[in-house]
Amino acid sequence: KKLNGDLLVPQPFVVPEEPDWPESTWGLRLGARVNAIRSQGTFVNTNPDRRKQLDDIGFIWSPPPSATGRRRGRKKKEEVEAEKATAEAAMSENTESKKAKASTAMENLFGQSFVGEQTSFEGEAAVWSFDGSADMEAARVA
Repeated sequence: KKLNGDLLVPQPFVVPEEPDWPESTWGLRLGARVNAIRSQGTFVNTNPDRRKQLDDIGFIWSPPPSATGRRRGRKKKEEVEAEKATAEAAMSENTESKKAKASTAMENLFGQSFVGEQTSFEGEAAVWSFDGSADMEAARVA
């Protein structure tokens, strides 16, 4: 806090081997420790006095959002599930929209009576043709 003015320690921060830091802390992965305290309660869950000590020096339990407005770190399970539900709802709406557009296109091409009809050719083979198909059939036989 003396060096940077706050206790927002980045996850990858390692205490440098510099005279500004106590020699006993050189090489300490301080960012990882702070993250463990915040996310898992490491060192404080079993000892309320440690939590109070951290509160007294201004420890920040929930870091503020980044410059882009997003929190740093992993998302909580509830956040992931909410985002998944939102995405699934959007996909469902998109699918319904596509079905409606396809139905409209079919109505425009073939008329209302064609859409949704199922035709049965009991005992008959369906015969499809297009312009020039007789020429192609003649060429295939020859």
